[in-house]
Order: sequence, then structure tokens, then C-alpha cells
Amino acid sequence: MLFFQTIKQQCIWMVIACAMSTILFTTPSISNAAPILATVAHYQIVDLNANSGENSNIVDISGGIKNYSYAPIRGHAIIYLLDNQQAVIHSVETAVNNNNSFGHGRVGQFKITVNVSSYSSLQSVSVEFVKGRM
Repeated sequence: MLFFQTIKQQCIWMVIACAMSTILFTTPSISNAAPILATVAHYQIVDLNANSGENSNIVDISGGIKNYSYAPIRGHAIIYLLDNQQAVIHSVETAVNNNNSFGHGRVGQFKITVNVSSYSSLQSVSVEFVKGRM
């Protein structure tokens, strides 16, 4: 058992050393559990805009997701409305690129209009991209 733990520890350190942005999740209470690895995102959120027109209760949020992977991706954007302490006060989802896939180097666009009249503590907007169908 000691030999297995030593090999497992060496493998974990090799994973961390080879991919510094890899996140390692382990279950400390289970001695023989395999680590679950989350890989680096291959996309970037670009051209994020949040504008309120004459009616300050309505905010138009738009932006794009640039695909850096070598395979087409599709997904949706989760838009978080944040207060001054960066706590989420509301979230909405919208399709990216009309739920169609987009290839390497391409940008899939999203746009949504949100009624923010109930969120007087709104200070900023954050966006997360989730791969897969909405």
C-alpha cells in the first residue's frame, strides 16, 4: 500500500508540474480514489458590454466567446449580476451563436436583455461559458 501511495503522489506532482493551470480535486477520506482533473479552458470571453439605455431598469448584455480549441464548440453563456462585494444577486442564461457550433479562431456571439429593476445593488456583470447544448 505504501508503494501505491508513493507512485500516486509522484503522478499527482507530475500532473501539476506539466500543467500548472490544472486543478486537482481529491477525496481525502477515500485512500484509493483517483484524482479528477479539470483542464484549462480553450476559449475566451471577448467584447463584453453591459449598457442601459434611457430606461435604467433594462440592461443589454452582449459579448462573444472566442474558440481556441481545435474542435468546434457550442454552448451557452451564464450572465451573473453582481453586487459591490462580487456576490451573485441574479443570473440568466442565453445561447451562444444561436446554439450553433463555431470553429477554431471564430467568435460565437451572445446577447440578452435583462430587467434589473429588482436589483438595486447591481454593480457589475460577469460571464461564464458552458460547453454543450442549452
